[in-house]
Amino acid sequence: MSYRLFWHKNGFLAENILLFCVCTLAALGWVMVTSASIEIGYEKFHDSLYFFKRHGLYLILALMAAVVSYHIPLSIWQSQHRWLLGLSLVLLMIVFLPGLGYEVNGSRRWLNLGLVRLQVSEFSKVAFIVYWASVISFMRQKQIWSWSRVAEPFALVAFASSLILMQPDFGAVFVLVMLSVALLFLAGVKLFPFLLVGLIAVVCVSLMVILVPYRWARMMSFLDPWSDPFSGSYQLTQSLIAFGRGGLWGTGLGESVQKNFYLPEGHTDFIFAVLCEELGLFGGLAVLLLFLILIGTIFIIGHQAQRFGRFFGAYLCYGTAVLLAIQMSVSMGVNTGLLPTKGLTLPLVSYGGTSLLVTFVLLGLVFRVQYENRQRLGWPRAYVKSTYESMVRQS
Repeated sequence: MSYRLFWHKNGFLAENILLFCVCTLAALGWVMVTSASIEIGYEKFHDSLYFFKRHGLYLILALMAAVVSYHIPLSIWQSQHRWLLGLSLVLLMIVFLPGLGYEVNGSRRWLNLGLVRLQVSEFSKVAFIVYWASVISFMRQKQIWSWSRVAEPFALVAFASSLILMQPDFGAVFVLVMLSVALLFLAGVKLFPFLLVGLIAVVCVSLMVILVPYRWARMMSFLDPWSDPFSGSYQLTQSLIAFGRGGLWGTGLGESVQKNFYLPEGHTDFIFAVLCEELGLFGGLAVLLLFLILIGTIFIIGHQAQRFGRFFGAYLCYGTAVLLAIQMSVSMGVNTGLLPTKGLTLPLVSYGGTSLLVTFVLLGLVFRVQYENRQRLGWPRAYVKSTYESMVRQS
């Protein structure tokens, strides 16, 4: 069998693995959101299935968004990357306008559109992944490597980060900066500048934690959560109790106790704790394995695109994989007490309409990269021909 056909079959396998992981995680997320939100839905809206219906609606919209992003050629995404980034920056500024911005718990992160509220910082993740993919693609094709070439992108990252910090949303800034640094590292930029940037980042993060009282309190409660289990470290201690109750096999689907107003945000930021309470350690490990397979498959698709010289598509995949890895690691780390408490959703699993939309748009782009990889090899003709010949031989 030729290498081309072998690659076609691998490509088909990778695509099916990607689809299986996405569908499984999204379906499990819908189930867990429903289980974790029954009590809070009834308490707030007198409808136990309120979040079940909303999450289902967001899933439909997200699937439609993924289909749209899949059908747009990568060349159009690349040519319009500046407009996309400009739109995301405008959205970050519009959120501060009275009547448009929506404030929750002192944070002004949402754009009020009546029926739905969109978290504008989520769209900046898509915009910057597309923007960085275009910048790195240009540098790779022209073989131009210098930090002066990335001065403009980093200035835009700094500007967007300052707007997000004003909302405030420290978690989104962390994700945005780590995403930018990771993409440059994958692009092959020399290590020494990263050490310098890392040192500056550590200093800045330390100052932001020390100078802001509530962040310092979170850090102290993280270091010793059981010293104040009913105040500063309440979320973490309740999350750890959920893990303890779950044991190896869990209490059973729908049987969580911590979701009943003990664990705040059980259907969003701490859904992994509820999942592990109901499905146990093995259920949590299964979810972790699905994420690792999903992220690894996206990296493989990106690597294949890079081998064909399609650097824009490759770094779209790398950016998507890095974003999923960062958010998964932070969300699970916060739930298990490995990281300080920070509000980040678990991709595809937690309740959050904007996060779901953004994740599916990026996954649609990954499928588009895979599709254009196959076009590069003439996959449809070769695959159909090999399948037909195989059927003829068997008959």
